Amino acid sequence: MRTNVAVTRTLALGFVAAMLAGAAVAETAAPEDVGLSSERLERIGELVDRHIEAGDIAGAVDEFLRERVFGPLGMTDTTFWPTAAQRERLASSYVSRDGELVPRPNPDSMSGERYFSAAGGLMTTAEDYARFAMMLANDGELDGVRILSPRSVEMMRSIFVPDTLPGRQPGEAFGLGVRVIENPAERRTWLSEGSFGWSGAYGTHFWVSPRERLVAILLAQTSVRPLLDDFETAVMQAVVD
Repeated sequence: MRTNVAVTRTLALGFVAAMLAGAAVAETAAPEDVGLSSERLERIGELVDRHIEAGDIAGAVDEFLRERVFGPLGMTDTTFWPTAAQRERLASSYVSRDGELVPRPNPDSMSGERYFSAAGGLMTTAEDYARFAMMLANDGELDGVRILSPRSVEMMRSIFVPDTLPGRQPGEAFGLGVRVIENPAERRTWLSEGSFGWSGAYGTHFWVSPRERLVAILLAQTSVRPLLDDFETAVMQAVVD
């Protein structure tokens, strides 16, 4: 039974799921459609929409993701818009104001019943998110269901945007839709070289470590950057083998 499992807003999952959707039609993308910003990910969503309108893909973007990713992986609680039952389990989101946590104004601003953003807005549970992350850690397959080819996952975590790009942090590069730890010492992180993942605007955070065969997920519903760093350190310090 999953009825008591909390549902959280996970913009991090929205980023990567949107990238997976675009992977199915990426062969049509022009070079200028590739990048690391949310605007570029919205373009990927537009590519999917274009193929839907052309009849190459059936259904809307939410149906596409449900049929190609969420359904096959058993991610039954992942949605752009919660049902009434899911809404009752939806975790509250907060912002910091004058040193206190207060409820976030309009927490559904990136979600909707009709418009589905390619840069975020999904809601899910820790269990669903873990299945998604484990699929990536297992080179695109989970429980006998293949979502991506091993080569696609390898390309995802390969470095396309180096840390020398203005505004990037030393030691942290970008792959296809995910950040990639290029140099742990320069990044000042306990994460292993090659670890990849993403952070959501509402405080969600995940990464996959190919070296340790490990996935880690944090579903804090408020954005506190030091918390993410502390979480990474605590997890990696616990790895002894």
